[in-house]
Amino acid sequence: MSRLCFMCLLALLLSQSVQAFQGQDSLHSEDMLVRYSEKNNNTTGALDQAITISIYRTGDVFIVIPEYMQQAGHYHVLLGQEQLDALWRLLIHEQILAFDALALRDMQIKKQRALKESGAVITSVSDKAEVLLEIYPNRYQPPGFADADGDAVKHIAWSGLRWDAENYPQIESIQLLSEIQAFMLSILQRDDLQSVD
Repeated sequence: MSRLCFMCLLALLLSQSVQAFQGQDSLHSEDMLVRYSEKNNNTTGALDQAITISIYRTGDVFIVIPEYMQQAGHYHVLLGQEQLDALWRLLIHEQILAFDALALRDMQIKKQRALKESGAVITSVSDKAEVLLEIYPNRYQPPGFADADGDAVKHIAWSGLRWDAENYPQIESIQLLSEIQAFMLSILQRDDLQSVD
């Protein structure tokens, strides 16, 4: 009897994983709200060496963790409405939609020069992770870009976010980007992740 129960439970889990994997195929690309990837600059290769998290307006989240990491595999989880709304508020914040990496790097260089001239000790990090965000700010309510269609996209690329967030607390857009990163990475710690390998 217990073996029969175990087999039924195993079949149920397998069918849920298959449904979750097939669910990503059934979702349309125009339903994607955000794609987040993070790659350690010390690894070789492209996106297949990055953690990738794709979130859809249905709340479906599909995660790919690269082979070199302990938790490697493909996963699915469903976000609740409150979580989705909280993430959305971060994604369409005016500082994120107006994020200008070149201007921010220029601001950092000026601050570092000023510190150097004052005789302060400057530190830096060599093994920086690269964060890539692809945000579709008009695919949920309220829209982020006025007078733009649902395919409007905001791309953000940033290296060394953790270090920068710690060392530049006064730069709001870096702090917001760090909050998005923390939200995304917290999904990996959820107990209800389902493997879809």
